[in-house]
Amino acid sequence: MARRDPIRPWSARPGDAGFLTMAPRVLAGLADFEKLSAMFSSWDAAAAEPPVKEGVALLAGRFRYFGWRRVELGRRPAWQSNPLTGESVATGLHWSQIADFAQGDIKLIWEASRWGWALDLARAFARTGDRRFAGRFRQLRNDWMAANPPGAGPNWKCGQEASLRLIAACIATAILACRGQTNASGIRQLVALAEATAQRIEANLDYALSQDNNHGLSELAGLLTVAVLFPDLPEARERRRRARLGLIRELNRLVAADGSFAQYSTNYHRVLLHDAVWCGRLLAAVGEPFPPDMLARIDAAAVWLWQVMEPMDGSVPCYGSNDGANFLKLDGGIYGDHRAAVQAALGLTRGMPVLPAGPWDETAAWLFGVGVLGQPRHAPERKNFVAPSAGYHVLRRAGTDVFIRCGPHRFRPHHADQLHVDLRRDGQPLTLDPGTFSYNAPPPWDHAFKNTRFHNTVSVDGLDQMDKAGRFLWLPWTSGTSAAVRELAEGAVHCWEGETDAWQRLAAPVRHRRAVLLHANGEVSVIDRLQSTGEHEYRLHWLLPDAQLEMTNGGLGACLTAPDHTIDSVEAAVTGAGARADWMRADEKSGRGWASPRYLERVPAWSWEITASGTTVWFGTHFGGATTAVAFIADTIRVGEATIVLGSDRDGPLLRDYQAKNFAS
Repeated sequence: MARRDPIRPWSARPGDAGFLTMAPRVLAGLADFEKLSAMFSSWDAAAAEPPVKEGVALLAGRFRYFGWRRVELGRRPAWQSNPLTGESVATGLHWSQIADFAQGDIKLIWEASRWGWALDLARAFARTGDRRFAGRFRQLRNDWMAANPPGAGPNWKCGQEASLRLIAACIATAILACRGQTNASGIRQLVALAEATAQRIEANLDYALSQDNNHGLSELAGLLTVAVLFPDLPEARERRRRARLGLIRELNRLVAADGSFAQYSTNYHRVLLHDAVWCGRLLAAVGEPFPPDMLARIDAAAVWLWQVMEPMDGSVPCYGSNDGANFLKLDGGIYGDHRAAVQAALGLTRGMPVLPAGPWDETAAWLFGVGVLGQPRHAPERKNFVAPSAGYHVLRRAGTDVFIRCGPHRFRPHHADQLHVDLRRDGQPLTLDPGTFSYNAPPPWDHAFKNTRFHNTVSVDGLDQMDKAGRFLWLPWTSGTSAAVRELAEGAVHCWEGETDAWQRLAAPVRHRRAVLLHANGEVSVIDRLQSTGEHEYRLHWLLPDAQLEMTNGGLGACLTAPDHTIDSVEAAVTGAGARADWMRADEKSGRGWASPRYLERVPAWSWEITASGTTVWFGTHFGGATTAVAFIADTIRVGEATIVLGSDRDGPLLRDYQAKNFAS
């Protein structure tokens, strides 16, 4: 690697390499700047994070990490140090000589070097004309380039990081140039950054592509950025050809026709859309757009995110790995707001917005021009949703959304979480996914939340659904199957059933089958059957939002009062020997009772475990607004006044019949 991408001085190529001509073709909003700027005040009045506020913080040396955490870096950041621990990497080392995990969580070194601050400062200047913002951009750019010569140090270690940095640098420079705030020297520095980034990408692109994830897509996006925005650089036409073909190949391979993405993560799904939208604009600018079948894949991916998203605030289940990425942030939404990504992606594929007007329009306006916002707004229908290629299911009724994952792994899984369930009522979570917290932290926070025991599913004998074969590798990959949603009791109940093969590797294999019932009034019942010829200990786990807790029925139930005084009840029943229930909140030793909605953030939550032993064990859990008795009686389970007849056939339905007097709409 040191031969392919050696440590070297920045290039000093004269001219702009075509950047000033190409940038307005990609960022169509620059041509509409007068109309665009007329919308700033209304967007910012409704924005959670208006760019002027972000810009003022940056003037004071306060940077936003992972979309939420303010970190004091001062006037001149220590670009090769972890600002929370002080750990740093020796300067002058070639990036290939730097270990991945020897300096703690390297993402804390990389975060400021993604240049998200550049977008905030450029957008702040566009609104105010305050030259302090443009000056701060130039000062940080110059300081970063002086501290990070090509090939040297940790900030060149990852080609994806280099690509995202270049994209931010190009967008920010284009906005500032449009307003007369970039000189010839600044453009030459951008050209030098582009040349160094292209060489870094090409040095190890095959490795990025072999990961079957957004690393390959982002590096192809970086290469395409160099080729399109700097057409006068050597090899630009060949790079453009290779990047376009590579993107079409990888998107076809990693994105299923139903919109599912290879990484099994809502956060990385947004990264996918950001890569696709940015590349779509680059290719359109040179008259080589994505072919229609490729746009159809991107459209399906955008609809996938729309279907799992809460339209009122843009939140999604914190499903899968969540590393704080939001690199194409040209809007004033908080980190967890995915509306801008959906709006921009469907702007690419349909030429129209889908959400009502709001601050989330800004990304689409910069990329496609203000005209796209004037098109009729037609949102895709929101109903029960299934993406079968990866086993995603969403049930909807009476204000309740049920998100379920049960399906095959065509690509490397990150979390051991088959049959995980997320519940939301009126947009508020009733259960939680634990998130990620950190990829490399001291125990128990060392990527532990990927384990089965932290998810809303059942574990067997204290094991994970898969065996760890490395920091980011599980074996053997699990699979799951499910049946079509059935309507029971003349449509009063929607019933989903699925099964995972996760426990077939045990000496005495276990079949885990789960049924989820969504009642007409929005209440939810979940029934699990664990079946084996041998004795096992089975543990059902639920992670619930922090609330005032009043346990009932010896811990098999509880009433939870939220800060807004809404009350939810949970009730459970279990068969088997030694049945017991345990509640835990914010335990520092085990990691139980925590959720991580954003990278490096921990918030208290309630961890509820129900454990029993036997060959075949049943669990029943009911989530409702009022206390509802749950009990197994012979071959039935009683949930309030409803009687559910359980199936006895190993290969037949888990639930045979449903007779109800309650749960009316």
